[in-house]
Amino acid sequence: MALHRKIDVLMKKLTVILIFMVCITGYISPTHAAKSVTFIITQQQLDAIIEGLPNLGQLQAIKNIDGAPLNLGVGILPGRFAISFRTKKTATSRPDFYYIVLLPTLQNGKINCTIDRIWLKDKWLTRDDLSKPNPYLTSTNGDAYCTMFLTPFLAGYGPGAMVTQLTLGYTDLTIAVSGDLALGAPPPSVVAGCKAYWWLTTMNIHSAPDMKSPIIGTIPGEARVLGWKHGWFKVEADDGTVGWVTEDYSSGGDDVCYERAGESHYIWEVLDTSEY
Repeated sequence: MALHRKIDVLMKKLTVILIFMVCITGYISPTHAAKSVTFIITQQQLDAIIEGLPNLGQLQAIKNIDGAPLNLGVGILPGRFAISFRTKKTATSRPDFYYIVLLPTLQNGKINCTIDRIWLKDKWLTRDDLSKPNPYLTSTNGDAYCTMFLTPFLAGYGPGAMVTQLTLGYTDLTIAVSGDLALGAPPPSVVAGCKAYWWLTTMNIHSAPDMKSPIIGTIPGEARVLGWKHGWFKVEADDGTVGWVTEDYSSGGDDVCYERAGESHYIWEVLDTSEY
């Protein structure tokens, strides 16, 4: 009985210590971890997101433009984003071209964007012009524009993510996030829809990254990459099947798979050659 009493006392002490540690450090769920992550978004990855946008309603914030916005493009330049699009009032009319220059800043862990100038009707309107009453904009707040093309890259880190760095260069930007980040957030290459290719016209999809695992489908020599591990690609087939394909016979990937512009290696060769 004495031994049982000692064990009971010890367990109570351990429980008190555990509660104390939770109170001091805070509870971290198994799906989140306090850490910091830095990643690069290339121009090609940003272009892929822009091409997939369902609508361009945010651009309608510019008033008195003729026709619906078409051919949206977002360029990455040192310290700023440059949005371009065109409109056509009729099928036979001359297109009008528009440019919006955005200046991004960080405030309280969020990315804020200000419209610095716009090009329309064959002239530039500066921030000073736009701060005065004008027929085109009621505000120089450009957050909606940046949210449109940056949110897909940040969403995977969860609501606890705080942006601590935003550096824009020529053709790519670097973002650092920290805080209570969701685990398993996909890198920009996966968000943008990186595709890998194989020399063979048909490759088997396995249920696990192992040749002995069951075959659950096939791909026609190409597939969207969701991850990689020990020489295997986690892929999604056109019919929605998700599984693993060996990197044997792989010929690489498309432009959005590159780690950064102008470099000759793919994201999986840089971030982690063994597992993501």
